[in-house]
Amino acid sequence: MPAVIEVTLVEGADFPFSEAAWSRLCARDPLATPFQSWAWLSTWWRKLGRGDLFVLGARQGGELIGALPLTRTRYRHLPFYQLRFLGAPHSDYQAVIAASDERAACQRAFLQFLSENCEEWDFCDLADLPRRDAEAWAATAPASLDVVQEHHRFCPAIALQGSWDQYLSSLSKNTRTNLGRRQRQIEKTFKTELETVRAGDVRPAMRELFELHNRRWKERRFSGGGAFASAAVQAFHLEVAQSFAEKEILRLHRLRLDGVTRAAFYCFGMNGRVYYYLSGFDLEFSKYSLGNVMMGYADQQAFSEGAKSFELLRGDETYKFSWGASESETKRLLVGHHALRSRLGLALHRGERRLEHFGLRMQRKLWGRKKKPNEKAKQITV
Repeated sequence: MPAVIEVTLVEGADFPFSEAAWSRLCARDPLATPFQSWAWLSTWWRKLGRGDLFVLGARQGGELIGALPLTRTRYRHLPFYQLRFLGAPHSDYQAVIAASDERAACQRAFLQFLSENCEEWDFCDLADLPRRDAEAWAATAPASLDVVQEHHRFCPAIALQGSWDQYLSSLSKNTRTNLGRRQRQIEKTFKTELETVRAGDVRPAMRELFELHNRRWKERRFSGGGAFASAAVQAFHLEVAQSFAEKEILRLHRLRLDGVTRAAFYCFGMNGRVYYYLSGFDLEFSKYSLGNVMMGYADQQAFSEGAKSFELLRGDETYKFSWGASESETKRLLVGHHALRSRLGLALHRGERRLEHFGLRMQRKLWGRKKKPNEKAKQITV
């Protein structure tokens, strides 16, 4: 008989694991992403975290085999406590961390622990779960928990098969022609430097990215500011990028024209997958389609390192599919229990989500963008 899985709760203000212990755990998980790494999570907690840590660890025979990193916060300053993934909402993928053959057992153990300790929380908002994980959670939840599974975001990805030339030939003639024409145009007009930033140049290159990204978003109405608008978020990414560069996870690409950076692509690479996180472009050079040039370069670099997938993360923008991306999605799992406080808190939270979705639909109409139909929320009671 396999040893019983023991789940323990680590609460408090300090990240509870050493880098070595956490990294060993991530190394066991072939599905782990940069968003589950110690550098990302520990830095996020120090720079952006609020509330209390609520980290569950699964041990078997004394060995740490799984983790569920959460935080516990007050919901909208109301008397309801919600659990969210550590790193939310800045992490694009979230999941239990465990080896493939131990993942299902760890998920069941974590759900059972949450059920037996429901006095510690009122509801869970577990967003950015890959579909396979969300469905596994919903299927194995104990009867004492109520689970609502919803569509969260589209996260297209490009399967990198064959060679770069074979991949290019699979794209539309318009995409190939536009990429080649713009590359030749900028090389003819400017002194062009298209490069991947080295570890020693990360901080100034990241500041260039912040400036380009924020300047672009200021031109958009109803945007609420760019992802790098706050000083705290910039401080987080500066530290993460430097740490990722030292661990060879960072893929920060930039395009310099006549010695000035006009475009930057902020990506990560881990476990045979490259993740495109954010970018910045100089709008004065928009006629040169710098986004396409940078996308082609980043994609080609992913091929050169032997990556099997180029993950384009949140958003179903049309350009992603012109590069051969296939549609995939993440789920939001809302978990409650049978206490009145839990039911009230979960109802308020779901109402807020509906208003948020309505606002997004209005934005899309104002911007003239088509909206793909979201999957209806599915109530699962097990």
